[in-house]
Amino acid sequence: MKNYFILFLLSIFLISGCRKPDPSAHLKSPEISYLESKLAEVTTEIIDIKFLVAENFAEYQKSIESQSNIKARRTKYFQAIDRLERANQNRLWLEKKIESVKFEAKKRYLIAYNNKTEEQTDTWQINRDNMPIQKLIEARATLKIRSPAEPKQASSGGH
Repeated sequence: MKNYFILFLLSIFLISGCRKPDPSAHLKSPEISYLESKLAEVTTEIIDIKFLVAENFAEYQKSIESQSNIKARRTKYFQAIDRLERANQNRLWLEKKIESVKFEAKKRYLIAYNNKTEEQTDTWQINRDNMPIQKLIEARATLKIRSPAEPKQASSGGH
């Protein structure tokens, strides 16, 4: 009986000691946590912009009723709508980017696991100083999108 107990403990030890891949190892990537923090920032920005749109719409309605300063209020309202659209596009872009980064990180982890190496080639660690994602986010944020209220500017081509 004592031998069976020792054999049972030994078999449990061997089974639990097997090396298995971590199913959530790719979620520990610093790139993913950085992107998720940016996504949280954009989500709170969207909520703020929605309140701004509602406020600007109320001001626009008041200006229509009182027939004062309609053009400026309309422009302000459409600019808030454009900011909301840009923020929503940025949120969608970040969500897709997070999905692709998770997929790539999982693929890198499984390759490193199958090759029995502990080191993963993490492009985020290599490119951390360049911050390519931050540059893309800032570039998307500074894009000039013409609002419907803004007229097209005539070119001064000498016609």
